[in-house]
Amino acid sequence: MGLKSSENLLPFLWQVLLSGLLGMALGLERQRAGQTETGRGPFAGIRTFSLVGAMGCLAATVAAATNVAVLVVSLACVGTLAAISYVADVKEDKGVTTEVTFLFAFLIGALVQQGGYLEAAAVTLGAMALLAYRESLHALVTKVSPEDISNSIKFGLVSLVILPILPNRAFGPGGLLNPYVVWWMVVLMSGISFAGYLLVKIVGPRAGIGLTGLLGGLASSTAVTLTFSQRSRGAAPSLLKPYAMAVVIACTILYPRLFVEALAVNPALAAELAPLLGASLLLGLVLAGLLARTPASAEQEAGEAKVQLKNPFELLPAIKFAVVFAVVVVVIKLARSSLGDRGVYLAAMLAGLTDVDAITLSMAQATLDGSSTAEVAVRSVVLATVSNTLVKTGIVLTGGGPGFRGRAGTALAVLGLGTGGLLAAWVFLGA
Repeated sequence: MGLKSSENLLPFLWQVLLSGLLGMALGLERQRAGQTETGRGPFAGIRTFSLVGAMGCLAATVAAATNVAVLVVSLACVGTLAAISYVADVKEDKGVTTEVTFLFAFLIGALVQQGGYLEAAAVTLGAMALLAYRESLHALVTKVSPEDISNSIKFGLVSLVILPILPNRAFGPGGLLNPYVVWWMVVLMSGISFAGYLLVKIVGPRAGIGLTGLLGGLASSTAVTLTFSQRSRGAAPSLLKPYAMAVVIACTILYPRLFVEALAVNPALAAELAPLLGASLLLGLVLAGLLARTPASAEQEAGEAKVQLKNPFELLPAIKFAVVFAVVVVVIKLARSSLGDRGVYLAAMLAGLTDVDAITLSMAQATLDGSSTAEVAVRSVVLATVSNTLVKTGIVLTGGGPGFRGRAGTALAVLGLGTGGLLAAWVFLGA
């Protein structure tokens, strides 16, 4: 924008002020970190970062009124200052984080000048988080295996290359399957599971049995149920109650996980699911709370409860989920055409025996394209969660040790039947 009239003055001053404040936020973190690590501040502190942020805004403003070369030359000057600082202190074996952040502040100012206020603020907050959690991120490096990196890279490449080129249209009799939608659901589900997998890697197995159940449940509640059921056989009596609590927490976290999946695909369905999933979540938390009195000795032995999770970005599990999702979609459509809504409910309960994610995502997509109503979708998802919880109850009762079976089995049975009761009440009251 050019400063040709007083009408532009207030917007201009606001942009410069915001740019300076965002630069100041970055400078505050860098100056604090520099004093903590070296005992003295970095080459640029809170004032210099504020100025360079405002400078980015000013340079972009002048460039918009004259020539883009003004912005390029200004950025080059800022980069030269950062390079001189790095060369002067290179003998101290320090990194280039502050210098890179210095250039980052300048570009943030330029982004603000283009009207990207929220974008600039969000990016600045993200950068500050990366800077502030330096130790945690460095610690994560030692916990991530080469196989994790390899699988993540391969899955990322396959997703980025294959997903964009897949045809986004229905194929087969009656338009049963859309290849793009199938693979997008795989990416979504794997991403949510990977968040839990990564958190388990970060906190480690000794972070507490309850927390292990919580984070493990984000990745795979079935894996958590199997792990603690196996561990309960021959475990110390003090661990049986905490193990049961971890299983209940892992199965309870399924409800917000399903809500997030539905929200990502179909926010309208997520809103319909929210009351039932929220009530089931509350019931699960109450049940976990009844088991929450964990003795200190049990927490100290939490290392025994390490959950064996597979990287959800491995290609084989991703392909398996794609097949499961495709089968669920086909079965639901065929069941609906031959048996009506009752066929959908039956298919949902059968699918829930092995995987609730697939039925949730398929029903979210079905309501989005108009092939199902929200009422049918809500009932189907909740029925799938009920059957899935009862299957895990069976895992606990058949695979757990004495003292664990009674606690975890009873809690999961109450959770599953309670969720079913909530659905029955919802239907009886006319939704």
